[in-house]
Amino acid sequence: MTEDLRITGLRPGIYEDGPDVIIAFKAAPHLDAALEVRADREQTSTEEETTIITVPPENRAGFLAAVRVKNANRTGLIYRLRVDYRIAPDPYARRLVDGWSCLSAADKILAKDTRPLIAPADRIIYKIHPKGFTKLKKGLGEKAGTFAAIPAMIPYIKGLGFNVVEMMPIYAWESEAPQYWGYTAQNHFFAPKEAYGCEDPVAELKKAVAALHKAGLLCYMECHIPAGTDPLLVIEALRYWYEAYHMDGFRLLGNGVPADMLLRDPALRRAALLFEYVPMPAPEDEALTEESLVFTENDEFLAAGRSYLRGDEGMLSRLADVVLRHGHQVKRVNYMANVNGFTLLDAVTYKHKRNEKNGEGGFDGTNENYSQNGGVEGPTKKSAVNRYRYRQIKNALAYLFLAQGNPLLMAGDERGRTQMGNNNAYASDDPVGWLSWESTTRSRHQVNFVRDLIAFRQAHPILHAPKPLVERDDAGTGCPMVAFLDKHLWYSEFNVLDRSIGILYNEGYATDKKDQSYLYVLYNSGDAPDEIAIPDAPAGKAWQISVNTAAEDGAEFETAVPLIENGLVTVPERSVLVLTTV
Repeated sequence: MTEDLRITGLRPGIYEDGPDVIIAFKAAPHLDAALEVRADREQTSTEEETTIITVPPENRAGFLAAVRVKNANRTGLIYRLRVDYRIAPDPYARRLVDGWSCLSAADKILAKDTRPLIAPADRIIYKIHPKGFTKLKKGLGEKAGTFAAIPAMIPYIKGLGFNVVEMMPIYAWESEAPQYWGYTAQNHFFAPKEAYGCEDPVAELKKAVAALHKAGLLCYMECHIPAGTDPLLVIEALRYWYEAYHMDGFRLLGNGVPADMLLRDPALRRAALLFEYVPMPAPEDEALTEESLVFTENDEFLAAGRSYLRGDEGMLSRLADVVLRHGHQVKRVNYMANVNGFTLLDAVTYKHKRNEKNGEGGFDGTNENYSQNGGVEGPTKKSAVNRYRYRQIKNALAYLFLAQGNPLLMAGDERGRTQMGNNNAYASDDPVGWLSWESTTRSRHQVNFVRDLIAFRQAHPILHAPKPLVERDDAGTGCPMVAFLDKHLWYSEFNVLDRSIGILYNEGYATDKKDQSYLYVLYNSGDAPDEIAIPDAPAGKAWQISVNTAAEDGAEFETAVPLIENGLVTVPERSVLVLTTV
């Protein structure tokens, strides 16, 4: 079953050599090293059915041991490592079943797969938990809560307008405490989580990626890299997911992320890399270029957006900054809610977290959620409070989808997802953490609003410009690319006590059209209507209201003529207005 082999240059991992498989693993020179092998995955776990292959001295070098398995039956071969008589699964295993490492026989599923081509500035991300997204979805049968259910959800995701699906950790992990998210210290980075498979998680995940790509959607996966993780293992794992599963990008978090190495890895050059923070290189460093697919995904937009939404003082300049923040070398992913912290609905329903269920005495989870409740803590039947909350949700969504950068929406926030005030639902592998698909009048209105808002964004390229917008008119059109206005025309004082501002976009800088068009986004987070200066429309055109978050449910995108008096337009309290020239 085995033979001597040259292991010079090998690292821990699995290597195919014709019909044979080479399994290399770590084992200190003074420790015994062996492989426990079974030829049939269906065998019961008895010692008599297991072959123990001891690694001969010539197959060892330093801390590396290697075994060649001759004529490996890839559809049935399973094995475990035995180092100093301690049994463990292979950290490079392609699949894990009941503690045994398995090989995969699903290599041809993606043979004809083609990755969609979506410009970085045009990517709109929908983030899902691979189990919780479909666990409560009716009509999926035994597929519910597994990779096999994802293809059935593509029409819903694409119908909303998203073109990227970002999945929370999908690899196997171990944890003594309940852990639903996968942010753990013991990870098996090469193997999909067995519980997320209906029958074969490897095949089902690859089929899901192929289905996403066929529908024109990219697929990202999230990886939590704890401190102390071998950086070479991380790089090899990401390369594996990129090549074997055709993952298009990776969201990387944790204290063990080898950012500098990943930025310079040629094999991942065309994969999107989403960091919490990117170590900025020296100006002459070629690790980052304008063409780099490097992004940040952190709470900066959330903190500014929710603070302004709440009506905090001095937030105009911060809002303007995050709404227009771009990046040549490092692109920006924006969100108003993510995994940690309140859901979008809970952010306007609770001032204080409700984490008692976690069993940590309420000390876990952040204490700063930048949240509000409309005057009542928690759910209420008061219609005025609920109307206020729903308008604030629409405002938050408008901040997100009308900003430069790449918007990210946590799955279910378009439907009124709630965790009942739990802002750290890491252990909630239950209906608290699963997405409810119950349909209500309010949830239907909100889904439609998100769909129409994304469509509006896509119809106006100036809202997702490939390069930063500046307060200049380089083409001499008579209007700068972007301008800030308050009661003054063409500039804003950014008064700390003000709650309203207008951002004027010259759409000619984002299209090839010769005729001039303006797009004017007006924000008011105050409790009273406010007036903002408005310039004259281009010759032969007139202003119209295209988006109004203060409108009745379902009427937010009905066009109307704005009331303009003395060069000022009135913006309702707690609202976002978008004016266009027609």
